[in-house]
Amino acid sequence: MNYAKNELTIITKDADFSLKIIMNNPPPKVIHFKIGNKIIKKNGKTFAQQLDNADALSKYRNQFHFPKDNTGNPLLYFCGNSLGLQPKTVRSYIEQELLDWENLGVEGHFHAKHPWMPYHEFLTEKMANIVGAKPIEVVVMNTLTVNLHLMMVSFYRPTKTKYKIVIEKNAFPSDQYAVQSQINFHGFDCKDALIELTPRENEDIIYTDDIEKVIAEQGDSIALIMLGGELLHWTSIRYETHYRNCTSKKYSGWF
Repeated sequence: MNYAKNELTIITKDADFSLKIIMNNPPPKVIHFKIGNKIIKKNGKTFAQQLDNADALSKYRNQFHFPKDNTGNPLLYFCGNSLGLQPKTVRSYIEQELLDWENLGVEGHFHAKHPWMPYHEFLTEKMANIVGAKPIEVVVMNTLTVNLHLMMVSFYRPTKTKYKIVIEKNAFPSDQYAVQSQINFHGFDCKDALIELTPRENEDIIYTDDIEKVIAEQGDSIALIMLGGELLHWTSIRYETHYRNCTSKKYSGWF
């Protein structure tokens, strides 16, 4: 069944729904919502409120602080991919760590209320559920920048003729520096080896077609394509990169 056609999206509990929507090109508009046997064909404020009412996670909203406008009203916050809202409990958790540091010093590694040495073990089970892996296959470590370096050590294998990296222009500075340092480490010049994607004139996003055009034109010299934060048609991008024998990696967020 085609879940995304005629610019309509049906939101269901179908396990493969997300994949089918992402694979649709161009991306469809979300204007249908299914509750039981009832279809709501609206995408205005009423539709948004109905989505909120049907959201099983809506009860958690009150557990976070929301920035406010000049009149004191809470803002609608859509920047969780960059920095999540502050949980109301976070202050007490930080105070506990500061207290343990104050009273225990280095002994806090083993004797704090939440010992620092095995901190990663506290997150293993939950992270395994998030990424769909076994607990023995998962460890929470480093920052995104360090992990980008580790990823590029594995996937960026430049040769004399295939050495360029494709990223979006004005990526987060630490991501940019990580890519540049990898290029320099391998003895290449960023002026030649770094391809930066830019939106079209008077546009704010990068189109899949533009990425495919770069791959088609320079694919023979591209070793790695590393993009994040955009809603892209990754099926077609990966097809093009594999055809040109490039490596493509998607990442999101920063720390």
